[in-house]
Amino acid sequence: MTMIAASPLQTLAQSPENVAVVINDSSPESQRIGQAYAAARSIPDSNVFHVRTATEETITRDLFQRTVHGPLALAITRSRLQDRILYIVLTKGMPLRIAGSQGQAGSVASVDSELTLLYRRMSGRLDKPEGPIPNPYFLGDREITEARPFTHRDFDIFLVSRLDAYTVEEALSLIDKAASPASEG
Repeated sequence: MTMIAASPLQTLAQSPENVAVVINDSSPESQRIGQAYAAARSIPDSNVFHVRTATEETITRDLFQRTVHGPLALAITRSRLQDRILYIVLTKGMPLRIAGSQGQAGSVASVDSELTLLYRRMSGRLDKPEGPIPNPYFLGDREITEARPFTHRDFDIFLVSRLDAYTVEEALSLIDKAASPASEG
């Protein structure tokens, strides 16, 4: 039997305790997908957050602040999970966009991008909603050897992803497919 040593990045792998799932209780789709994902990935109940917001693709900034950003920040803070959570997973049934002005200095944004900044804002650093904000984790044209594992010590953001598809069944199949990825191809 041959033993294969773990690579340095494998030893730094994250666990379910580092993942938060956000479920929109106004959306049966979001509830079903979020609960399935949390169960499949053994996400602790303490890391499953429920919000009640609109189910439309676009919402106002005020509605986002009152029904998503504010309640999520409060729940994470109350649970004292702001430093343990590194990743936020949104589900189908959560709004996609925040309405706003267009252009380089515009205030239109994606819900995912705004939640990326939640850690920074919870830490007291406020960014204005207008204009671009550089992603500190983006490697750009630097060498891959400069890449570092994601931690809050080095990056003052959350990494946000979305579990979505055209149908609930397709989104649920993504959970299953990720559990047994192809090893060839």
